Amino acid sequence: HEVNLEMGQVNQKLEDFYQEFNQRLSSCTLQKDFSFLNSLIEKKADIDFVNDQLNQKANKVSVANALNRKANRQDLDELLSQKVTTQEFNHLQMQVEKKADLQ
Repeated sequence: HEVNLEMGQVNQKLEDFYQEFNQRLSSCTLQKDFSFLNSLIEKKADIDFVNDQLNQKANKVSVANALNRKANRQDLDELLSQKVTTQEFNHLQMQVEKKADLQ
């Protein structure tokens, strides 16, 4: 009878140990989870890279300055209307040469 009682106690201790072990194991990070998290972290951009990229981006001031320097359509059309054609230029050149020859 004592042997059965001791066997029951040993079985209970083993069961308690097994449950405690399973609880601890489930609360620990498994190696595959750690590897997965580590790979995610390695894929993230570091702060220096992000700062470099942000410094290279155009800001509002640089865009506004570039737009102010750009000719608008109305100015361009006005300049094109004042343009002398090649034919007109050749005619003017011939007249200047004739005047130069006369003098």
